[in-house]
Amino acid sequence: MSRMCTDPGVYQPDAHSEALGLAGWNQIRNERLWTAAETGVTPQHAAECEFCSQLLASFVRMRSVLEPDSERSAGPVTVAACPDVPMLSRFYYGELRDDRGDAIARHLKICTECRHDVAFLARSQEPRERVAPMRRRLAWMAIAAAALVASLLTWSTGKKAKPEEALNFTPSAKYASLVQMPALDRRELLADSPAPHHSRLEQVLAAYEKGDYKKAEEYATIIVNAVDDPSAEYLLGMAEYHEGKMTEAFRAMRISERMAPQTGYRCWTMLQFALLLGDRATVEKEAHHAGSEPEYAARCKEILTRLPTI
Repeated sequence: MSRMCTDPGVYQPDAHSEALGLAGWNQIRNERLWTAAETGVTPQHAAECEFCSQLLASFVRMRSVLEPDSERSAGPVTVAACPDVPMLSRFYYGELRDDRGDAIARHLKICTECRHDVAFLARSQEPRERVAPMRRRLAWMAIAAAALVASLLTWSTGKKAKPEEALNFTPSAKYASLVQMPALDRRELLADSPAPHHSRLEQVLAAYEKGDYKKAEEYATIIVNAVDDPSAEYLLGMAEYHEGKMTEAFRAMRISERMAPQTGYRCWTMLQFALLLGDRATVEKEAHHAGSEPEYAARCKEILTRLPTI
């Protein structure tokens, strides 16, 4: 599943959502897609956005469980609730090393409420079981359970989830002489990361600066599996780069570069990966993006000038 909705701005409040007391586009999206699952009418955005399309599909499956005689019934379906309080806390603190951790990571990508709880941990650094149990409304627990169906079905039946876009990252020496990987910029990364994530991001930064890239990768993975954070994705990509995991590094860096707020720093780093790949089209695109920033303008101009001669 895609990591995020391509256009959350389509879920604007209206009279109906205000009457229900819904707060934020996440809740509005869930309510509208739940209604779409009931009516069978797919909104245009859900037909075009992979994340919303798959979330809608999970709601349709849930309705087939709640209404087994309905025409939409898809046969036997395995239903599971959200991870319990101790389990989600153990996942957050990196204590799950088996398939349960993978299942929770998949669940967090589509369950807004569980991501909120993980974000609360990032803010408070307190054990979740002491602060979170009574926070949720029952209605949204039902929606979270519906969203979980799609992810746990693949786990319980042994089917693989839809594969991510294939990447063919083969390092090339063609433009190697132009590569200038940037130094780690803590200030920039913290500025791009939502403030509630800073305490966890500091752990990633500390491990990275010590040269413990494996630990930095583990910490960053916990964050990116729970929430959308461009700086955590960036650090994940750089840690994997130092570990020689070039395909994984390129994937994480591309995700980071596409996230808002888009910055010259991340565009410049993405440009370096494109140079390592020998991908001229991406080099030219990222050089124009990063070159709009005064800090990188001269270097980007030099790269574009030298490309035809290499």
